[in-house]
Amino acid sequence: MTGKISLQINNEEIVFADLTNREILEAIIICKSGNIFLYDIETNSKTLFTQLSFNPYQLNLQIYSFQNYVCIVQKNGTLGMVIDLSNPNFQKLLKRGDYCVEHCLFPIAFYSNENQTFLIHGSDWNRLDITCLENDELLTNRIVDYKTKSNYFDYFHSSLLVSPDAKHFTSNGWVWSPYDQITIYSIEKFLQEFEMSHISIDFEPVDGYNWDRPLCWINNTTLGIGYNKKEGGESKADFPSEIVFVDILEKKIINRIEFNGFAFSDYGAVIGELFFDAEAEHFIAVNKQTGLLITNLNGNEIYKDEKLTSHKYSTRHQLFYQMEGKNQTIEIFELTNK
Repeated sequence: MTGKISLQINNEEIVFADLTNREILEAIIICKSGNIFLYDIETNSKTLFTQLSFNPYQLNLQIYSFQNYVCIVQKNGTLGMVIDLSNPNFQKLLKRGDYCVEHCLFPIAFYSNENQTFLIHGSDWNRLDITCLENDELLTNRIVDYKTKSNYFDYFHSSLLVSPDAKHFTSNGWVWSPYDQITIYSIEKFLQEFEMSHISIDFEPVDGYNWDRPLCWINNTTLGIGYNKKEGGESKADFPSEIVFVDILEKKIINRIEFNGFAFSDYGAVIGELFFDAEAEHFIAVNKQTGLLITNLNGNEIYKDEKLTSHKYSTRHQLFYQMEGKNQTIEIFELTNK
């Protein structure tokens, strides 16, 4: 399915919309009124599902989707909620501390284990919790003592990413003064030792302002991390961007490839989104400056489209899409030769 599709709902102004990752092609639509609609794109049917628990205009919104669960949060705010698309009566409210939230994405990630679904979520600037959504059981209850430093981690969590086998996750955050630092956690150890079980990735000097950098899991134990040597303070001619392969168990770089699929911040740091298609063994990068680039594991170009600067990528449906708020439409773009 390709082309533009209308999202318009009678007497409703759309604030935000995004695709879910369920098998059917559908979108979650959030309106100014707080109404949340579920839109089945294939059948062109829109259904009022529930009501948002906070003002949708307060801050930019972000949607995370996993199986039947959808988490809607204030992207750089303190509030969020989880809904279950199989149960309109289910709602779980989320709240995190307000310290430096404007500089940190609301940390959210899902994973499943033994037929249960778990939510990793930020509850404070330096604290993550894990909740079993089926019974709302908090699995990480503990006391953080700032005086004795018990369970205290001096780190600002931001975007999270779970490994394909759901045994590890990353936090793409930062520490003072500030500088970015990717931390990695074994979920099993995190449930016992919390943040103190972290592994830090310090692969080269960085400019200090590039948390939430392009990042993807290549396999269960290898990360692909976007990087450019300018971040290390190099002042010579332009350097090609790279994807650095990091083995989280060995805690070392095992490979690096040239990859020119990133945009650059004012500090010369790489920005944009990075995905890995394990079946095709392709890297997929999208950014607002240079559009789309797809390469193989060696960095050889497979496909490029500089016009796709405003599109997102759905790993579930393997397609690109763009939400147009002004015209209240969604444009879907599929690659036939990927």
